[in-house]
This record gives sequence, structure tokens and C-alpha cells, in this order.
Amino acid sequence: MPLLRTVPIALALLSTLIGGTAEAEGWSAVEQAARGERVEMDFVGGEAARNYFNWAAGEIERLYGVVLVARPVTSLDEAARRVEDAGAEGPDLVSTGGGSFHRLLDGNRLAPPFARRLPNWRLVDTARQPAALMDATRLTDGREVPTGATRLVFLADTARDPAPAGGLPSSLEALQLQAQVRPGSMPFPSPDDPAGLLFLQQVLFMTAPEPSILWRPAGESDVAATTAALWAWLDTLHATSWREGTEQPDGPAQIGLLREGAIAVAIATDPGTAAGVIARGTLPASVASFALEGGTIGGANYLAIPAASDTKDGAMVVANFLLSPEAQVRKADPAIWGEPTILAPERLAPAFRERLAAFGEAAGQPDGPGMNLVIQPLHPSWTAPLRAEWQRRYGG
Repeated sequence: MPLLRTVPIALALLSTLIGGTAEAEGWSAVEQAARGERVEMDFVGGEAARNYFNWAAGEIERLYGVVLVARPVTSLDEAARRVEDAGAEGPDLVSTGGGSFHRLLDGNRLAPPFARRLPNWRLVDTARQPAALMDATRLTDGREVPTGATRLVFLADTARDPAPAGGLPSSLEALQLQAQVRPGSMPFPSPDDPAGLLFLQQVLFMTAPEPSILWRPAGESDVAATTAALWAWLDTLHATSWREGTEQPDGPAQIGLLREGAIAVAIATDPGTAAGVIARGTLPASVASFALEGGTIGGANYLAIPAASDTKDGAMVVANFLLSPEAQVRKADPAIWGEPTILAPERLAPAFRERLAAFGEAAGQPDGPGMNLVIQPLHPSWTAPLRAEWQRRYGG
């Protein structure tokens, strides 16, 4: 099964193109021009993200005199629509990624490349984090910056509901067995939920006759033949999933159902989800997180500056702060958020490295060989046919 391999020479060339050493010259002028600006940022995330950005706003105003107003939106699609519809009245910094990035880039809605202008860009782990340079098969070209790593992970309470096959249900076969032995214990994935969509893409990658074609536009392939095994797998799960698939709980709702014991497995896109909810007392320390044995689709959360923004200097100052060791390490703290850093630990001061290492030992951090096999995200054009067929089969 083809996986995205980290090829040092290729990544070094990519890093030279859009990263590497930040262009420090002129940065003081950017900070000076940004002072007094108001930056409105649309982000996708829950309570942990909201609290984190509120903290960041206070630090950014104290250090740089920039007022950050962080506003949550429900999805990357909504974030992209706000950029397209609002023009100059829209956000100055926006969550992007995958299809929304492709869409805004193709529509000339993004500001010119800015990533390499950020002093903290030099700390980004472009060697071990391919998503720092490529977003869903497309070079970011410095038009967006990654702020944290994402992976498809699963959560299970090992004390309450041991997997029928023994160990964790870390294969497609084991997940089906879990649902069959204990009907209702598996949530049915919906493409309207980020974790559900990523799960559908992962199953498609693992069941497609030629997985590599999923990195090319869907229009170049026989979609029906490529997705046939996916729908067969989902048809089987649908009959034995939670409430027989008539309801599809989103990520936060799944955490609540897992806590209550209503389901045995929850799905998330943030590898730090389990560690975070354990640290905050939502779930017990017996909850483990894991990836499927064949690997996990991995990407990043990104921020981009819309072309229509009239406070681009302030937006760059905000983005640079969010890439700082202080901000990244705070976000990696399971008690705060738990999202893994996008920075290279060896480039950080010893105190920051030690804190990151301690977070990595926290209860609930994902483990297993699947976490080390990162699958490149699918081409965004596969999302529309997946959603349409899912709706036709299960949406009624």
C-alpha cells in the first residue's frame, strides 16, 4: 500500500523553495506597521481552541500592540465562504486546509506568499511534517502556515470495554468485529463531520484497488469502481453501528457517548484528543488512542491571509506568534488543548523540549506502529462524490 514517505532530499528542495531560514530583514518594519491594527481571525475549533486563542490575543496585544479578535466558525467550508462573500469586510486571518485551501487559492483569494517572512518559520519541522509544505497533494507555496499536526485517531476505554479481538481494534476488520459483537458500539461516520470525513477517506484508501489514484483528481478515475469496496464496508457497519446509523454524532458528541459507555470507539482528527480530555477530567486515564495498523491520514491545521485583508502586517504578526515556542508548547499541553506541535523539537530551547517530552508521556497519547505511517491526504476533489453517494445511501 503506497504511503507518503519522507524523502530527505525532496523535502530539502521543497524547504528551500518556500521555507528554510526566515527572511528576518524587514520584520521589525512589519511589527511597527502592525502596531495598533485590529486582526479578525476565523478559526475552526471547540472550547479548547477558543480558550487558547483568547490567551493568545492577550499576549499578542501585550507584546505587539495588535488586537486579535478570534471568531469560531463551524467548518473550513464556512470559513472559505466568508472570505469569498465578505471581501474587505471579511477576516484578516482564516483557518484553511484541503479543499478550502485549493478553492481560495484557485479563486485568487489569498495574499501572496508570506510564510518565509515569519521569523518563527525556521522552527517549523519541514522534514518530519510533510504537511508543512504540501496540503492535500498541492504545495502550499507559503500561502498558508501550518499551526498544528492532525492525524486520524481512535479512542477506546480499555478498562470498560475491551475489544472483542483482544487489544485495540486497530484494523478495519477489528472495527467491524467490534460493531458486530456489540451492536451500537461504533459511531457511523458522516462526511459533514471533519473526523467522519477523514475516516471515510481512510477506509477508501485502505479498500481502493489502486490507492495512489486518490492523490489525483477524481475526474481522472472510475469513481464507482474505486469506491465500491468502501460502500460495501460501510453498508456492513451501518446495520450494527450506533442507533443503526440513523444518527451520526460529531466529535464532541462522541466523547460524551464514550464517557457514558454508549459507544466503545470514538473518532478524532487531533492526536492529542484523548490526552486532552483525560487531563481536563472528561475521560478516565484508562482511555487509549490509536491509529489503524496500515497508517493514518495526516495533515495539519493551517492559517492563511485573505487577499482582501487590509491588515496583512498585523495578520503576519499573529501568525508568527502562533508559531512561537511559547504558543506551540502551550497548545501541546493536554490540559490546555493537546494538539501536537508543528515545530522541530531539536530547534527549541531545552526547557521547551523537556515540556514537549513530558506531554508525550501523558496518559492517552496515541501509540502503535500506525502513528508512524503517515498517509498523504486525498485530493480534495474526492470529497464531493463521497458526500453525494453517502447522502444517497444513508442520508434519508
